[in-house]
Amino acid sequence: MTENSTRAISGLLYVGLILGSLFSGELYFSGVIFIFSLLVLWEYCRLSGFAPYAALLLFSVLFGGKLLGWFPKTIIDLWIIAALVSALLLSVGLFKPRKIPKAVLAVLAVSYIMGGSLGIMDLYGFPQDPTFLVVLTYGSIWMNNTFAYLFGKSFGKRLLAPNISPKKSWEGFCGGAIFAVLFSILYGWFLVHMPWTQGLVFGFLVAVFATLGDLVQSQMKRQAQVKDSGSLLPGHGGFFDRMDSIIFTAPVIAGVHIIFFYVS
Repeated sequence: MTENSTRAISGLLYVGLILGSLFSGELYFSGVIFIFSLLVLWEYCRLSGFAPYAALLLFSVLFGGKLLGWFPKTIIDLWIIAALVSALLLSVGLFKPRKIPKAVLAVLAVSYIMGGSLGIMDLYGFPQDPTFLVVLTYGSIWMNNTFAYLFGKSFGKRLLAPNISPKKSWEGFCGGAIFAVLFSILYGWFLVHMPWTQGLVFGFLVAVFATLGDLVQSQMKRQAQVKDSGSLLPGHGGFFDRMDSIIFTAPVIAGVHIIFFYVS
């Protein structure tokens, strides 16, 4: 079996688990996201050189507490906002590459990974259709990543971030962004009659932060001197390799909603 075939089958199984659990109900979706996020956190801690057990326990309490209503909404919202701030700071750090101090990596494990996973769950429950915002975000990311890869492989000449990810190109980014925007506009319009301008902004926002999430994770792997974060997903590497975009993007989308909620 070729590498592309392995990658495609592995990717389809991953997508199938996400969508299958999502349309089966919140409990199933929560369980899948919880397990996947635990694996991401495990890989992140190994990548950063930390013993993962305390982080895994903290995340389990936090995630379970959100589902069971143990914590006030404000606590969860603050954690997601912390993940949003971490995403913005890490994005700025890409323009001045430097070794990330171990203390910062420890804080990021708490805010960036955990808050990002909570952000995914915060997307569930859109008033008109509880699955809408989850599918819109995941679908836009998958369109972006797929077509960025295809366009980059076919037309890529101008490198996007040669010191971090030598295979990413501006041509790939533009191709991915176009299809993320198209998916966002069409899905948003047909499902909830979302204005096309909102779909355009949403799709482009997802394309930008999905790409930044991928680059930030690539920078972490480069610092750790490894090619992949793990080997659980044949053709993709580890779960951190597969979920880097959604963990980075979800708190941005959820964070904007939270900020508007408290301001209004």
